[in-house]
Amino acid sequence: MSQWYYAHDGKQSGPVPISELERLAGDGKFDPEKDLVWREGQPDWKPAVNVPELEALFKKPSTMEPASAGTSEPTPASMPSPYEAPRTQPAPAYQATPGQVVGPTNNGLAVASLVCGLVGFFTCFIWCLSIPLAIAAIVTGHLASSKIKGDPARYSGKGLARTGLITGYLALVFTIVFIAVATWLSTLSPEKLQEMGVPHEFIEQLETQRQLQERMQEESSK
Repeated sequence: MSQWYYAHDGKQSGPVPISELERLAGDGKFDPEKDLVWREGQPDWKPAVNVPELEALFKKPSTMEPASAGTSEPTPASMPSPYEAPRTQPAPAYQATPGQVVGPTNNGLAVASLVCGLVGFFTCFIWCLSIPLAIAAIVTGHLASSKIKGDPARYSGKGLARTGLITGYLALVFTIVFIAVATWLSTLSPEKLQEMGVPHEFIEQLETQRQLQERMQEESSK
């Protein structure tokens, strides 16, 4: 579907589909006989009624007799356009004002979701870091997807948001599994852990944590 830029009251807007131009014309926010339109591949800005693709939609049958050649007034099509067609790149030559969005921009929430998801996934063995990052990736991923779905012409980054959601959920699942395994191993004796082939360094860490927990329990019971 063609995307159109249009100029109304000296301001450019778009891109929008033909259905949006029709709706704006019905609301009185777009005059197809005076307001100019442009799309990629069109050499210059023209009134909507003079564009072949839009002529059948907007042009009204004339009920007035044609005026004589000497007294006819210039129509919008014969008047010089205040806009120029692009010459070096396929974009409207009308200069956008600062801050005006003329095309889809990357959604920052999608980027944040991807970064949090990847970091959380590769640090799932550090649960105190991985769990907050995984939750942040899931939340920002859903927010980004909702924002992109609501206004796809303004925001992009659907793939980034989807990847952030996947890595966020995986990081959360792997972290929970790691915590469960570490908790189970902490209940076993050092001799049993050695029989299972657990590295000596890991056994020492588990034993240190176990002694620390016992000490904290004794102090809290006093």
